[in-house]
Amino acid sequence: MDKSGVMYFGNESGGIVTYNGSRWGKINTPGIGAVTTLITDTHGIVYAGGSRGFGFLQPDNTGRIVYVSLAGLTGSGEEIYSPITSSTADSNYVYFSDGRRLFVKDPKKDSVSVIDLKRELGIKDVSALLAFDNRLIIADNQKGLFARSADRTGRIPGGEKVAPAGFIRLLPYDRDNLLIGDAQNGLMLFNIRTGAIAFLPADTKSKSVVQRGSLTDVALLPGNLIAAGYSDRGGVYIYSHEGTLLQHISERTAAVTESSVTAMYCNNTSNSQLWFCTSGFINRASISLPASGFTPAAGITSVCGPVAEYAGEIYAGTENGLLVSYTDPSGERRFRIKGGQGARVYSLAPVDLPEGRVLLAATENGLLQLDSYDDLERFLPGLHLTAARNSGMNPGIMISGSPDGTVRTLVHDGYEWEIRHTISNAVTGRISDIEQTTPGDWWLLTSDPVSLVRMRCESNDTSFVVYGRYKGVISDTLNSLAVINNNLYLCTGRGISVYDGQDDTFRKDHDLTGKTFDEANIRILISAPEGEVIISGYDARNFDAIVATTRQGHVVFRRQFDFLPDLATTGISYADGSVWLAKGQNLFVMDKSKLAFRYGDFSTLFTRISTGSGHILMDGTFYTDSKEGQRIPSAIQPARPGITISHRDNNLTFNWTTTSYIDEEKTEYRHRLEGYDDDWSSWEKRTCRDYTNLPSGDYRFVVKARTITGFEGEEISYSFSVKRPWLSSLVAKLFYIVIAGWLLFLLMRYSARRLRIRNKRLDNLLRQRNEAAAKGRNEIEGLEKYAGLVQQTLLHSERRLGEAIPNSFLLNRPKGAVSGDFFWISRQGERSIIAAGDCTGHGVPSALRTVMALCFLDEIADRPGYMSTSEMLREFRNRLIRAFSTLPADELQSEGIDISLLSIDTERKTVEYSGAAMQCFRVREMSDQERIKWYNGEFKPNAGTQVSGKYLLETVYGDRMPLGMHLDGDHLFTQHTWKLEKNSSYYLFTDGYPDQFNGATGKKFMRRNMRKLILDIQNFPMSKQKEILEERLGSWMGNAQQTDDILVAGLRIDGSSTWSDQD
Repeated sequence: MDKSGVMYFGNESGGIVTYNGSRWGKINTPGIGAVTTLITDTHGIVYAGGSRGFGFLQPDNTGRIVYVSLAGLTGSGEEIYSPITSSTADSNYVYFSDGRRLFVKDPKKDSVSVIDLKRELGIKDVSALLAFDNRLIIADNQKGLFARSADRTGRIPGGEKVAPAGFIRLLPYDRDNLLIGDAQNGLMLFNIRTGAIAFLPADTKSKSVVQRGSLTDVALLPGNLIAAGYSDRGGVYIYSHEGTLLQHISERTAAVTESSVTAMYCNNTSNSQLWFCTSGFINRASISLPASGFTPAAGITSVCGPVAEYAGEIYAGTENGLLVSYTDPSGERRFRIKGGQGARVYSLAPVDLPEGRVLLAATENGLLQLDSYDDLERFLPGLHLTAARNSGMNPGIMISGSPDGTVRTLVHDGYEWEIRHTISNAVTGRISDIEQTTPGDWWLLTSDPVSLVRMRCESNDTSFVVYGRYKGVISDTLNSLAVINNNLYLCTGRGISVYDGQDDTFRKDHDLTGKTFDEANIRILISAPEGEVIISGYDARNFDAIVATTRQGHVVFRRQFDFLPDLATTGISYADGSVWLAKGQNLFVMDKSKLAFRYGDFSTLFTRISTGSGHILMDGTFYTDSKEGQRIPSAIQPARPGITISHRDNNLTFNWTTTSYIDEEKTEYRHRLEGYDDDWSSWEKRTCRDYTNLPSGDYRFVVKARTITGFEGEEISYSFSVKRPWLSSLVAKLFYIVIAGWLLFLLMRYSARRLRIRNKRLDNLLRQRNEAAAKGRNEIEGLEKYAGLVQQTLLHSERRLGEAIPNSFLLNRPKGAVSGDFFWISRQGERSIIAAGDCTGHGVPSALRTVMALCFLDEIADRPGYMSTSEMLREFRNRLIRAFSTLPADELQSEGIDISLLSIDTERKTVEYSGAAMQCFRVREMSDQERIKWYNGEFKPNAGTQVSGKYLLETVYGDRMPLGMHLDGDHLFTQHTWKLEKNSSYYLFTDGYPDQFNGATGKKFMRRNMRKLILDIQNFPMSKQKEILEERLGSWMGNAQQTDDILVAGLRIDGSSTWSDQD
């Protein structure tokens, strides 16, 4: 395992297999042969030794991990002709041995020195190395243990006692002792100070269970445990620190296909899992998890139901009888059917009778009773019992239920159970559960049909009352009953209900488990001796949980159970501080003391980052360069010059993973692209994200992981920038102008040449007509050019708008040489009046109308006195009527002008707006109250209003009719007035931008998309907003022609130019 948690496995046929939590891979190791050793140094670099050489893994320039051989650094004549038998590393060096030589890699000098151990120490069969206590421990199979340090090299005192041996592993046991794995002698402890030897396991019983196979590897586990792997299907044995056998993992005890162990690994410092390799398989044992399990391999032959602890053993009711645990000769806990094949068991309960404590089981063939002498008796054979409950006041009395709804009272007379009373036809359905709340007060739960019945037993009468919706039973799914702290709880398809004795009704319970499971389908509910509640049910999946009540509220341990199979829990019991759960043909044991543990450190890693054009930005890992030129793998992006990609590569794909190896397929992630996404994504299991058509700018992609147990990892991020597109650069625009001029020149020459040829061929009459036509065309072109020149001279520019309101922009894009759209601005002291309009038609007639409109506006603005925007529109309309009064009646309907008029008065601190057949967008920051409503889903925007959580855009509508002859001369235009607000923005526009067609789909851009776009770019200054609007317009048009003249004016009241701070 490297520093990021990625696992590496040496392959006998060559190469190294890798696993990063979501993907398996293979790294080729040319020239090394079979991989025999793997070690990670203090920098996180993985070194590998093989049958024909050794080397290390490092990233290439894209981050892909590749193998680099060190054979060339050993010096001439020093060939690796023997397999590397062991390797280790300390803070300064990496060591390899092939039995008789020691190869020392110095990362600082990038060199490998070779030490002849046979010449220096007289040893030639080294098979294990360990960096320990600032020394290198060398284990030779023939001569024992040696130590090498900076000042001396020699035999460790007493080291010859452990030879001859077949050393396979040396591990640090504590400050003074080494744990030695010996293929011949097993496990032993060697005191490096005194030379004393002690063998493990220490007890005779634990020694006797290791029945076959030789020791092949040793690993230290979390909690000072020891794992020993054996060949010949011997499996893995787990010992305590003192050498007591705790667990055996093999084909016989676990879901392991093959148990001949070849290698093992565990990062015991991070509470991680045990990895062990067998012939053809890589296995993982979650030793540190709070759960352990018993599968059909442990003797569970059918589906389990109720679970109970009795006389130190675990009992489970199954479809085939009563299942009981026992310890086999190898020390493993297994299960078998008590008394041979039997009838289905529906309920289990330990009961204290006067004769002693017994275990009672209600079955489909009578009542089973197991006593402390392990005698199993069957009473009332042939009687089908589906539920039974002993009286809490008198355990010798039992109420039982049957499939046909018959209720029986059973009494124990000191020797056997007999039927005292039988009640038929009072209850309908199969009785599935029974509970008692007070003396004589019993509750019966039935299925098929579902019902809840209260049975009240008095000295001379027994009554039955059905509890339904009128009694507070709000669900049609009723699963079980439970009495906890003298309260009756009903587990339903809509949470837990509790019985209120005063009102004689059921109500939703929040005191026992809080509101977490309000709408879940609760199946089982029990109470633990320490006061916690154990609950099982179903919502999005089958779940189990422990709920503890504290002064701060309810603490729910649920995610710690989610790595169990997604099967319904059919039985729960509590024994010896652990929770037993029955799921299908499995029994799981949850150790409560481990529920809050973090099950191994993990890292979230980027595995690949690429662009849409196939350019790889990172493929495997990041890295940093050491002073010696070596690439050091890194989980985070190095602080090197920023990554900048061209605009044509603005489609990016991010892939990532997390090195958490507990049900890693259930690990969830959330991500965010800062600079693009407004908020984090929801938690989801996807490990990749695509972004397309990213605008130019700076970005930071962030990912965070949450494992199945609920722990959240640290964020990882990747920063990059997208360049502006070359097509929108100044050089490109100049190039366009040159090309357009050149093409125009060529076109003119071509047209002139054709005209000359045609003129020669035509007779005088045709020539005269063509000359007349050409003259007319020239006059029209001249008129259009002149009209365009006059129009551009009269139109108010963006510079003039910027002088009035610095934080503003004007996007004016005529369709032809002249435009039917116009922009006008006037300053009257502290008042700025802005107009944007659209005249009917196109070309010169429309342009002349714009000139007329500008003249009207100038005349109206020069009038003395204060005029509101509505009054100005009315005066404008009157002047328009007078201008067109001489036109024929059939032409009057085609004359019209759409106009928006906005007034900003910093002296009066008001904003006015009026419009004719046009709209205005007003954008402001949302108030705190509006944000709260928006976050709570209570904010209801009006038509034309959009919100983003920070800004609110509202559409200010003018009057629907344009200015023209068809409008009543006395019409009063609507006047919109607001207080002047800082950080508010206003946008005037004609219909050209929202009516532009898309080049691919042929659809219009539409005003709602324009509103959303303006809302999304509010964090940018107005100059940047203009660029974004132009870029979005260009990408939307594609190959399509411009539909109409386009004009958009935007301005922001930011306080810097419109009023002083003293105002």
